[in-house]
Amino acid sequence: MKQINKIVLAACLSAVTASTMAAEAGKVAFHGQLTDGTCEVSVVDTGNNNGSGSKAYDRDGMVFLPTTKKAVVAALNASAPGAGAEKFQIKMDCSKATGTVGTNAKLALFSPIQDIDGSLKNNYQGNAVGAKNVNIAIHNADTTDDQVIVGTDIITQPFDTTTKVATFTLQASYVLAQGKAATDAEAGLIDSLTQYTIDYQ
Repeated sequence: MKQINKIVLAACLSAVTASTMAAEAGKVAFHGQLTDGTCEVSVVDTGNNNGSGSKAYDRDGMVFLPTTKKAVVAALNASAPGAGAEKFQIKMDCSKATGTVGTNAKLALFSPIQDIDGSLKNNYQGNAVGAKNVNIAIHNADTTDDQVIVGTDIITQPFDTTTKVATFTLQASYVLAQGKAATDAEAGLIDSLTQYTIDYQ
């Protein structure tokens, strides 16, 4: 089965008749989700480095990285996280499922704002100053520190045979945007986003 964690549908409805002198048009956005599985997904920010403590969310979560000096942000390293690394977990809990849930769960990340190197671009759109030329990278934090290339890599984790839970432990960190030097980094706020799917049998 596949657990799909975000489905957004949008529609634009407008109608004008020939006898109407003036009309108003607008948009209606519909948000929903369907799942065919009996397993539950959660996201946990472990709070290791951000000072806010561990926080658990339902399937859509938030990870808060610590405030970090721009001078320590370096180029993406495929085998180690960057500055201000913050661990988080994505869990697939099938403890309420009847029968066998399978052996492994497979996690894939994808994002409309992923960079060519598989990191995530800054998408801050608020009224304050946004950081420039700095991305967010995702790395493993379980048995290796290898980068998880958003849009490409698929990670496999076994289900615990007792709890029927598969846990993906990852870490997010600041890295320089693709092709940028340390002197290009500019201070400010950073928002980014990845979506994910988990396949399991």
